Amino acid sequence: MTLIHNIVLASLILAFGAGASANATENIPVKSWAGDFARDGAFHLPEGIEGKVPAVAFMRGTDGVDQRFDFHRPGLLSAGIAVFEIDTKTGIFTSEKDRPKNEFFEPIALGALKALQAHSRIDPTRIAAVG
Repeated sequence: MTLIHNIVLASLILAFGAGASANATENIPVKSWAGDFARDGAFHLPEGIEGKVPAVAFMRGTDGVDQRFDFHRPGLLSAGIAVFEIDTKTGIFTSEKDRPKNEFFEPIALGALKALQAHSRIDPTRIAAVG
């Protein structure tokens, strides 16, 4: 993530608190835009909000599943923003040395955005991708 992304996420967490209650996790299938990759993403909706909400799709980095998204998720949910986490490392590569080229991740990111746009609770005009 860039410095700007980190500042925005930290601001949201500070402004809305990191104490969101536990939310149910739904697994949503993500197919890459090209259709050559499929994986489930962990989808979290903010509690107590009716209607459509904005969403953030997190793409796991070279470190894979780690504490960063556990850190960011509560603040985003407290702010009324759904969180969609896609693990693009497990079973694909083990380190930076065997990591696929960036072009591998673009179709996955677009597939995640497409999955969010199709979800009945997501405002399709307010979706962000981070990672």
